[in-house]
Amino acid sequence: AGNSEAAQWCRNIADNPPATFPEALQLTWIVGLAMMTLCSGSSALTFARFDQFLLPFYKRDVAAGTLTMARAGELIDDFFLKIFALLGRGEHQMGRADDGKSTGWARNATYDAATYVVVGGRRMDGSPAVNVLTELALQTAAHELKNPTVILRYTPDLPDPIWFKAVELMRSNASLFVYNDDVMIPALQSWG
Repeated sequence: AGNSEAAQWCRNIADNPPATFPEALQLTWIVGLAMMTLCSGSSALTFARFDQFLLPFYKRDVAAGTLTMARAGELIDDFFLKIFALLGRGEHQMGRADDGKSTGWARNATYDAATYVVVGGRRMDGSPAVNVLTELALQTAAHELKNPTVILRYTPDLPDPIWFKAVELMRSNASLFVYNDDVMIPALQSWG
């Protein structure tokens, strides 16, 4: 997104709920950034059911002719890159001012605190939750960023193209976890 575009989205959501997919994604980023940097001092955060809470905005914009799947993919790429940028320089270390005593490198405290984007699974009514935003999140995960980690909630009725994409990503060592809903949900329920 261009700076003027993002500035307009920020102006719009400063006093109003988001009205478009870009505004909803911008608000998600602002709240997430505040949580990670101001509240916890760590990038350990889950952007919950990313493909579910943004879907109504996506559908509305596509129906209005103001958003395409390709443009939504670009915006999601930008969102993921912002999360990735929180890691700092290098993997575990980043530069710091040389005071004559230091090595010039400091440990990046947020490196091992991954940010997660959860997609797929089921809705509360038990119906499949996979949608176009699930697909776009996996497409962005293909860029092999180290952060965020995409968590695909697997169900037996997961569409083959989504599963094949996930397998392809795992083969390429992308930051992707697969959680089996049929195992994970009962396990979590057993703990209350």
